[in-house]
Amino acid sequence: KIPPEESYGDDSVDGEENQPGEIPHAESTNTEGSPAQPPPPPAPAQPQQPGDTGRRGRRRLGGGGGLLHNDSILMLVRNKNKAHKKKKHHAPKIVKELATLTFLSGIKFKKLEESIPLPSNHMHSIGETKIGRVAKSPYQWRQYNSRHMTRTYPAGTRVDSSNYNPLLAWSMGCQLVALNFQTPDAPLFLNDGRFRQNGRCGYVRKPPGVLNESPRLQRDHPVLLKVRVLSGSCLPKPDGSKQGEKTDPYVVVTIHDIVSSSSSHHNHTTSPSSKESYKSQSYTTDVIQDNGFCPVWGEEVMHSFEVWSPEVALIQFSLMEKDVGVADDRVAGSVVPLTCLRQGYRSVMLFDDYGNRSGPFGFATLLVEIQLELHDDEKQMIQQQQELKQQLRSPHQSSHNHNNNHNSSHKPQHKRASGGVPNLSNHHRALKKERKNGNSSPGLPSSSKSLVAKSSSPSSVSSPPENLNPHGL
Repeated sequence: KIPPEESYGDDSVDGEENQPGEIPHAESTNTEGSPAQPPPPPAPAQPQQPGDTGRRGRRRLGGGGGLLHNDSILMLVRNKNKAHKKKKHHAPKIVKELATLTFLSGIKFKKLEESIPLPSNHMHSIGETKIGRVAKSPYQWRQYNSRHMTRTYPAGTRVDSSNYNPLLAWSMGCQLVALNFQTPDAPLFLNDGRFRQNGRCGYVRKPPGVLNESPRLQRDHPVLLKVRVLSGSCLPKPDGSKQGEKTDPYVVVTIHDIVSSSSSHHNHTTSPSSKESYKSQSYTTDVIQDNGFCPVWGEEVMHSFEVWSPEVALIQFSLMEKDVGVADDRVAGSVVPLTCLRQGYRSVMLFDDYGNRSGPFGFATLLVEIQLELHDDEKQMIQQQQELKQQLRSPHQSSHNHNNNHNSSHKPQHKRASGGVPNLSNHHRALKKERKNGNSSPGLPSSSKSLVAKSSSPSSVSSPPENLNPHGL
């Protein structure tokens, strides 16, 4: 921008302004050194023309060639800057040679409706702060993840490299839930338990509800999980220390689940458009004083949990040490998918913060009792299904047994009729034996007579087996 009082090519002196075509005033001397004649008086001022803004509205170009308004000067300066301004060249983020070797292409996420029709090799990277917003449409997100891949990552505000809970992203079908593996916190422990079910080898198959085989993940009725902690064995001290005072252990049992916003105690129904969110339930055992090696809790009451999404739910056992005046220390723990639980009295192996089971943690276990109960309506439905299967299986088994007996009686005859060559030596031995015994029909052995008699029976050949289901059920 040009200041209002600045001029280009202004040759005036002491605030005087030259007229167009005039030479600036200057004092001069003659050759003899005498002072020159005084300058002529200035010309009378010209009357101001309409629209002429005077000195403030005009600027003289270099050399005094003409006058321009301020707006025209600004326009010239702007055009000059645009002419000399270089165009920015945006370099590609990935070189062409590397892009041709890459199958998965990262695409910026906008809307699920726009992402679902994309090719299968297009994937999204969604930050932690957007997971809850995208999860408001769980059915559409699972539909997208059934043909595409999604990567989630921690928020940039986690300067301490902490982690977010990965369960909600897993329940939506996200394949790559990135975590900060350098921080052994509770979310990383959930990740270790999820992939321990296949021995930490490759992919873990998604449950049917996440594979878009059903419109929703949550059940109509919750599964009732009952847990009771009985005792512990070979429990280590905090950080695996071999020295120190006796510890006061206790156990925290936590259920990590996914619930729907439309579920209620009166109406256990969910729609495909219902929102889903993460929910946890927990209970704490009593503290055992001065026995951190083999404590015995001996709980008599089973603690119950309602699990709405057992396909993705996790159960976590955390061994804690009671401290006075400071936060309690986490000694060891274990995470087990609910689909991997077996009922009855079970021994739960404990691991350190990094998921290892060695050294002082090599024999650390908890003895617990687990029971899983279904809703009464589901129990009745399962019982009806079993009865129906038994009814369909019983006629099939009876007809199958009858067919086996029928085929066994015809087996030798089918062999001879199919062109098989009989054993002549055995046949001659049978003839000799029949002659010695005085058989009236020496041409055929007794076994052949019986076969002919059985094969000639009209009931065994022509009559079909009883209760034969034409559909093979």
